[in-house]
Amino acid sequence: MPRDPKTPLSVLVIVMPNFNLAATVNFLDPFRVANYLDGCTHFRWEIASIAGGAIVASNGLTIETRSLTAVRDESPDIVIISSSWAPELHRSPAPCGALSLS
Repeated sequence: MPRDPKTPLSVLVIVMPNFNLAATVNFLDPFRVANYLDGCTHFRWEIASIAGGAIVASNGLTIETRSLTAVRDESPDIVIISSSWAPELHRSPAPCGALSLS
């Protein structure tokens, strides 16, 4: 079924420990700019991690996230995982299962 064009496209970004903050923000920024330039919300996003709460990026900065459990019942249009070096170290059923949310 086609999406309602008046409903914002939803993006779920799952960040892993030591994720690349610059890459993650640069992925989201075009969505922010599009919303700003048009003056309405075409895109919305959430940032989640396996456990939720504070998570440290590879540059040492910390951001707050929602847990995968908290977003389990949501149906985002796009789900991505943001990692950094050696993403295979964080492979587990939780983030892999979240990719099937959409």
